[in-house]
Amino acid sequence: MSSPNILLTRIDNRLVHGQVGVTWTSTIGANLLVVVDDVVANDDIQQKLMGITAETYGFGIRFFTIEKTIGRTSSAKLHHIRRSS
Repeated sequence: MSSPNILLTRIDNRLVHGQVGVTWTSTIGANLLVVVDDVVANDDIQQKLMGITAETYGFGIRFFTIEKTIGRTSSAKLHHIRRSS
């Protein structure tokens, strides 16, 4: 697997829906979405529904709790983040 390359960080209470699948992922060239939500991280049904969008549009999807995300992103290196101009 290639090194992480964080393309976009977005806060949206709608989580993953068609606009994300069609517009955002193709516009920025994303191949993986990370959903950070304590409820969704423990809800198989919501994960399956969002997973359908991911599968339909050809990107991966992962679900993490807020605490797990803090642990993972605090160790991210600056070169993992692509800055937009």
